[in-house]
Amino acid sequence: MIKRYILNADYWVLVFSLLLVRFPVALGFRGSALIRFLFLLPFLIIIIKNLLYLAQHSIHKIYFNPWLFVLFILYVGVETIAFLRTATNIFFSSSAIMGNWLVWFLFAMFGLFVFAAVNNRNGLQRFREAIYYALILYVSVNALMSILGFHSPDVLYFSSFRSVILGSLGIAADRVLFLTAAGINSFGLVGGAALVASAVLFFSSSRKIDRIIGVIGIVSSLYVVLLTDSRGALLFSLVSIFLSLFPFGMFIPALRWVAALAPALPFTLVSALRLLPTQISQVLNRSSSSQGADATLSGRFIIWNAILNHFYDFRFLNLFGFGFRGQVASGISWEYSYLFSSWLDPEVAGAHNFVLQTLLDTGYIGALITICFITSLLFALGSHLKNSQDHTIKVLFFLLIYLIVVGTTDTVLTPEHQELFLVFMLIWAAAGSLPKRKENIPLQLQHDPVDQRGMLPGSRQTGSQS
Repeated sequence: MIKRYILNADYWVLVFSLLLVRFPVALGFRGSALIRFLFLLPFLIIIIKNLLYLAQHSIHKIYFNPWLFVLFILYVGVETIAFLRTATNIFFSSSAIMGNWLVWFLFAMFGLFVFAAVNNRNGLQRFREAIYYALILYVSVNALMSILGFHSPDVLYFSSFRSVILGSLGIAADRVLFLTAAGINSFGLVGGAALVASAVLFFSSSRKIDRIIGVIGIVSSLYVVLLTDSRGALLFSLVSIFLSLFPFGMFIPALRWVAALAPALPFTLVSALRLLPTQISQVLNRSSSSQGADATLSGRFIIWNAILNHFYDFRFLNLFGFGFRGQVASGISWEYSYLFSSWLDPEVAGAHNFVLQTLLDTGYIGALITICFITSLLFALGSHLKNSQDHTIKVLFFLLIYLIVVGTTDTVLTPEHQELFLVFMLIWAAAGSLPKRKENIPLQLQHDPVDQRGMLPGSRQTGSQS
């Protein structure tokens, strides 16, 4: 079955997607719109190719979860408004802001039309696995380049930082800015995502190739997480992996509601950490200042309080937020920017929580739409996982769980974290393309006949398109 995809352009562009998007950074062209556009051309070509194909052959037979599609339209609407508002802000370059919007929207359309062009259950499974293969490959290449001595050519910080995790183990090492990383912290979160995908794949799949890929991914991801000193990524990835080891009925029905509970997670975490012994809490605090209990989680409690203080009193503007990177437009980031004095642009530091960041960017309305959107994704994946033992769905489900819980202390699931947000968009495309019946009959009207292999009579066996 895998041989069918050796010459499939859609499949390989998906597998190399993250590397294609981020490779200009490795070449030193982080700020070059032209170079970045050239690396986006493969995605544009695939979108146009599949759109033309579907228009000519089978667009009337495409199935996509209508509820997920409607929520996506609403989500795109509020995010687009947020980006447009920031593009007119004097603090940012309009071309750079709209370029960021174009990348994630392009990825969503790429995922949509790639999955729409697949007309059998085995094809859908292969393309679902390509999502986490892309993530594992991306992290593994960066880990290998680091071992070979290649790191990011950009200078994003005034000074180097010591790794707290390795220091607690008696190993003196600086935190590493990997070759294609947007930042040290953000790439550690990517490493944690790859760790979850690799571990769940290793324990869930019976295929030898998946076990090998899982081991490679686990080793590479741990290397990245430790050298970026991303303690949140390590903690929440281990929690996600642990939950994945239990039978479906024990946790997954409840886990489908995790996104709805996300607003309460930061306060639950802070309360839990204050009960820990001092030695452990010091490992969880990177701040060198003596700020007492407020220094927990490297000053995040200070950041969260600054944002919440703004939302305590109702303002009409709070319904819609302040636009992309709303912490800058609102002026709130100036209240905690001193915590990031080693950054070149400390006032850009985000909320370090995806719900609070969403509130700043898109307001109450956007936050409500976002939580409904993510919750619907969990329900779509979880319901199909209940009816089958498909390991590809399981990997994507727990990968999304990780993205939600790690969002407790970071702004993943927002466009600020490009790599993981692109993975999020691909998960949406994969979840939306899942069949609406218990039988695995993808992308066909429910009255269409299907043979024992789950394919329409007359479908070609040599590619992902009929």
